[in-house]
Amino acid sequence: MSLHELISDPTALWERCPPASEAAIQALVEHVGVQLPDEYLALLRYSNGGEGELGIEPLWFSIFPAEEVLQSNQDHALATYLPGYLAFGSNLGLEILLFNTKEGHPWKVYYVPNIGMDERDVLESAPDLMSGAVI
Repeated sequence: MSLHELISDPTALWERCPPASEAAIQALVEHVGVQLPDEYLALLRYSNGGEGELGIEPLWFSIFPAEEVLQSNQDHALATYLPGYLAFGSNLGLEILLFNTKEGHPWKVYYVPNIGMDERDVLESAPDLMSGAVI
């Protein structure tokens, strides 16, 4: 199943948002300074944020809108606690969803407690955005 089929499946139970603007996506890519996963960018082009249930840990997802990713990373001091990681969502609870920008493609999906963050606490959720069915 393609990402487009997966995210546009009307039977998939997740809250969708209007698409991100290309300007917002380009600003995010430029500020991050690395080529973000194609699947993640496709998700933002389809739904700029959204939330729903996961069949894997951390069991719930809330994708940050493109315009909020950088601020969320600053708010959580990721550059200090987890350099090289990029938070792109959370579980609306105590965990943050992450990519490790130091790794190659495919980009694994990780999660970490948002209190007392330490790289030893980072756990893999899925080998990539598609197989993790983060959406």
